[in-house]
Amino acid sequence: MNHRPKIIDLFCGCGGFGLGAELAGFDTLAAVDIDQTLQSAYKFNFPNTHVINGDLSLLDKDAWKLITHNQEIDGVIGGPPCQGFSRMGSGNVNDPRRSLLAHFFRNINILQPKFFVMENVEGLLDQKNIQGLHEAIDSVDSRYTVLEPIVIDASLYGAPTKRLRVIVVGYDPKFIEPLSNRDFQVSNAQITTVKDAIVDIPSPLQMSSSKNDLGWKSYREIKNLSNYAKLMRAVPIQNIGNTEAKEMLLEGLTSGHFQTS
Repeated sequence: MNHRPKIIDLFCGCGGFGLGAELAGFDTLAAVDIDQTLQSAYKFNFPNTHVINGDLSLLDKDAWKLITHNQEIDGVIGGPPCQGFSRMGSGNVNDPRRSLLAHFFRNINILQPKFFVMENVEGLLDQKNIQGLHEAIDSVDSRYTVLEPIVIDASLYGAPTKRLRVIVVGYDPKFIEPLSNRDFQVSNAQITTVKDAIVDIPSPLQMSSSKNDLGWKSYREIKNLSNYAKLMRAVPIQNIGNTEAKEMLLEGLTSGHFQTS
């Protein structure tokens, strides 16, 4: 029997957050997103997950019963749409996608997991946005202890990008020992440069007219590969990843190398 704890992935996109959860030892029972294009990649790489194309603002208790078959949910993860909070765009306070932040926490109350983790852009903590965040957090069932929002730098956790993200963690003390934001601070960070990450990626291919051509190409032969590059060449764990892609990876091939205009 599989005893890996089960999670639900909300606003799953193509599966970046879900991948981290799977590699950390969780099984993704269901993943929900409204974007069919992104979900096509999710289905490809997470064949054992129930992938649902739907609007999270419309899901209710009855819908979740059908999805989960009343299975116990250990955790919920998700990154609600950031466009209405981002500093990079207009950050329009009238963007209807901003309301989905509250729906993340509404679904937490329905699913009643043992813990949840939400991520978003740093702009969520700006003056024009922070009240909405606190109101959404305040809507969570009183059973949960919710930590103060924390800003983390992805580069300190091994990612080859200087990317700041807001993380909100909540947990049910009946199942999880007390936590604090200090538990999520990293020490002795191993910095990965962009060069470390991409030095062995092959040169681009000319775009193919075939929809079945996925742009396979061999890695560059590089001496003294970084630990990050070696990790990227490793075959994924058993329950994730496309079968063909895994087979090609064993031959030193990766896909998606078409040049872009």
